[in-house]
Order: sequence, then C-alpha cells, then structure tokens
Amino acid sequence: MHTITTTNYSGTLEEKIMQLFKGLDEDGDGFINFYEMEEYIQLFFKTAFMLTQSSLKEGLSPFVLGHETAIACFMEADKNRDGKMSFQEFRTWYKSKQSKPGTILLFFEHA
Repeated sequence: MHTITTTNYSGTLEEKIMQLFKGLDEDGDGFINFYEMEEYIQLFFKTAFMLTQSSLKEGLSPFVLGHETAIACFMEADKNRDGKMSFQEFRTWYKSKQSKPGTILLFFEHA
C-alpha cells in the first residue's frame, strides 16, 4: 500500500487531491478501484482503534467498517457505475465533502 500524507502538504488543493488520488491508486492504472479504497479505509480504522484502544460493538471490526465505508464512498463518487473512480470523479467527490465537517475526509486529512 502506498503511503498517503496530506496533513502538512503545502501545495494547492488540486495538488493535494492529485497526491491523494495517486496514493490510493496502488496499481497505477489511473483509477481507484473499490479494493484500493477499501484496503486504505480498513487500515485507517484498524490503526485508529489500535492507537486509541477503543472497543467496537460486538460484530463490528475495522474490516467491516472499512468495507461499509468504501461502499458508501463508491455509491456517491462512482457516477458512471463502472466500479472505479477516475481522477475527475474523485476530485468532484472530494471537493463536495470539503465544506462538510466530520465527513469521510477525516480518513484522508489525517493519513
């Protein structure tokens, strides 16, 4: 998995979005597929729960949460329903979340 760091990134918003996109596009094919997004979000949840030593409700795991969150991301971002996000789809989705505090961008802002 690629390392994605954006918290201290000093570039423009467009450069930041491109950095995120490239970090999520593990295979370098120019698209983010569901499994690339799912793996990243699952790792985020796993790390967050380990660092905070939080407990989850019975039946939940970082993997279940990551899977469900990735589904929600794709349902919203993959406009043409081809099972992958183009840079344009990712950029549009990311920008739509910027003005809404507490949204999914938390996963990307603290990566």
